[in-house]
Order: sequence, then structure tokens, then C-alpha cells
Amino acid sequence: MSSLINPRIGEHRATGDLWRILVAPFLLVLNIIWILPFPFILLFYPVSLMMSYTFKLLYRLPLVQWIVKVVNSASVNLARRIMKDERDAPFLLVMFGVSPLVLGSFVWQLMLPEFDWRLVILHYVLYFGPGKFNFFRSVFICQHRESHCFKGLYQKPYSRFLDRYFEWFISIFYGHIPELGRCSHVGIHHGENNNYLDNQSTLLYDRGNLLHFLKYVLRNAWINSGLGPLAYFYKNKRWKQFRQMAWGVVVYYSIMGVLLWVNWLFALVYFVWPCLINNALIAISNWTTHCFCDPDDPENYYTGSITILNDKNDFLHESYHLSHHINPSLHWTQNYVHYHENQNLYREKKATIFRDMSVLDVFILTTLLRRFDLLGKKYVDLTNNLSYEEIVELLRQRTRPVIFNLVDKKQFYGNGKESNYAN
Repeated sequence: MSSLINPRIGEHRATGDLWRILVAPFLLVLNIIWILPFPFILLFYPVSLMMSYTFKLLYRLPLVQWIVKVVNSASVNLARRIMKDERDAPFLLVMFGVSPLVLGSFVWQLMLPEFDWRLVILHYVLYFGPGKFNFFRSVFICQHRESHCFKGLYQKPYSRFLDRYFEWFISIFYGHIPELGRCSHVGIHHGENNNYLDNQSTLLYDRGNLLHFLKYVLRNAWINSGLGPLAYFYKNKRWKQFRQMAWGVVVYYSIMGVLLWVNWLFALVYFVWPCLINNALIAISNWTTHCFCDPDDPENYYTGSITILNDKNDFLHESYHLSHHINPSLHWTQNYVHYHENQNLYREKKATIFRDMSVLDVFILTTLLRRFDLLGKKYVDLTNNLSYEEIVELLRQRTRPVIFNLVDKKQFYGNGKESNYAN
């Protein structure tokens, strides 16, 4: 009997077992590193809520209301003078009102003769912001929208130093690598639309399973490191995006290297740690906005990207994520209009729509708690044909992993081609 067995099989098994023994500890440490920010984020969540309540109380004061009115009016007037579209005035509010807070605390700590941990706490309070981390979200959303605007947001001569402000300057202090927005997000995620070939695709995972989400976090880290997009562009011979992404990676890690050399503790707390936090929060955002999918029709944009109505935490109409995926070049103010002008299409395609929630609420109910019964109460059935029980089962089905046909996947999915708006 033993003479019929290939003696090399045992060697391969032994080699495989040895490889697992050597690699397993490294993978375990890597997983722990990328998961560590989540307890830290939860620690600051009550602080963010307290800040939000404080701001609401302050807003009752006539003086505060007057200041807010003056600032909003000033931002619109300034937008008319320096921006191509005055509707983009919110970018200026974030640019001059939110982003300098993190930059200021960064520089303040850097200039001190001794490291002050009290200032670290202040830094991350400003990093997250009030409500549901609204300071972080506002900077991230502005960077996201900026990356889609290839013609720029500003008139000349302001465009020379403001057009890539979020991508190439302030977002770096929030842990974002330059060109991840324009090259990776626009060129890959929108080009492949969360399908099998999208390296940030959520469809291979059970979106109602927390362990699957933690696996996705590690995969997302590969993308947010800049190395994943580089591998994608190299494989698909998209050399223009490869060079752009490589330049962003080199600049980011060069800054990190210099800071580590000058003051390793400062670099870890103010540069490396924000990168880990950024990866965790972006993973939640991408996972949730593409948490649902029709397993029988994975290319259906309408079920694969969520729409949230009456989201009190919304900024630049990001809650209308489906409108954005259908037409990424659409001005952000038109996402709301697109939804209301295409009700029949949304109804026909059985779009995934919720109301009176936020992206974070959807994540909590879907992945953390698996409370599809509560989620079903927030679901908007445009057909009016589904019972509550059918809605709950529909949502449960739409979070299950999609089994792709490995033979036909390149026929039906992007096959590495550029999107028609990423030129």
C-alpha cells in the first residue's frame, strides 16, 4: 500500500505545516495591530456624543446662532470669488474651520520640548469631532468628493495650491495616503463597482458576521497601505495610475520615516496611529455602504449600494450612495435630486433604502448585532408589496456571501479596465 503513495506528498505536507507554523504568529500580530484601533474608537465615541450635545445647547444662544449665520454667509461669498461653483462652499468651512484643528494640535505637540499626553487626548478629541465623529467624516467626505472632481474645484490662480488640498495635505494628518482617493477609490472601486475584481469588494464576505468584517479590515489595510492599488495597477498595466499611486506612497512613507527618525514616540502617536484609525473607519464605511447585494444579480447597482433618507448625520449627501455610484461625476447636490427623479427605477430594481438612520447605525444593526428585525423597520419598500417578515428575510439574504462563477467572472466584471470617468 505504501509503495503506491508518492513519497513527495509527505514532504509537501511537512513543508506546508512548517510554513503555517512560521507565518501564523506574524499574521496573528498583524491582525491584532489592525484591530486595536476599534477599542480606542469606542472609547472616544461617548466623548463625541457629549461634544454634540454641548454644541446643540450652545446653538440655542442668539450670539452663537449669529456667529454661525455670519460664517456660513462668509463661506458662500468666498466661494463665489475663488471656487468654480458656489455650491461647494462647505469645502471651505471644513478647510478653514475643521482641518486646522488637527493640524494645530499636531504642530503644537511637535514644538513642545517634552511629550505631553494631555495634548494627545485633545488631539484625538479634535480628530474625531462631535456627534458620530463628524470632524473626521467631514474631512474624509471632502477628500472623497475632491478626488472625483478631475477639473478641480477652484478658479485660477487659487487652483494651483487648493485643488488637491484634502488629498495631498490635510488628509495626511488623518492617516490617508495621497492618491488613494483619485487612483484607488475612483480608478478601482468605482471602475469595478464592488465586484469580484474590486480589491475592496465586500461581496465575498458574510456582511452579517463580525468575524468576516475583521477579516475584511485586514484586507482593507492592504489597500489603504497603498501596496494593494500598486499591485492592481501593475497587474493590469495601468502605468499612469501606477506612477501616481507610487508617488503618493513614497511621499507618505518618507514623511513617516523622517518623523520616526526625529521622534519615534511622536511619529507613532500622531502619524502611524491615525493611519490605523483611518483604516478602521474607512473599512466600516465601505463595508456598510456596500453591505447588501442581490446574490442572484451582483451587478445590480441598486441593491449593491445603500441609500439612506433623513440621515441627520449626512454631509454633502453622502447618504445617497447609490446615486453617487450610478453617476460618480454628478455634483453632490444632485444626489438627492437623482433619487427623487428616478423613483420608478429605484422601485423596479428593488433598491436597498433605509430611513432615519446613519451609516454607523446600519453597521451596528447588521454586523455587530445581527438585528435584521430592527433593521427591517427602517427599510423603505417602494413596491409596497413586501410584508415585514419578507423584508427581514430579504435583508438577511442580501448580506450573505456571493458565489461567483470563476470561469465567467472576467466576462461579467470589469477585467481591470479603467472607469470611463477616471481618465
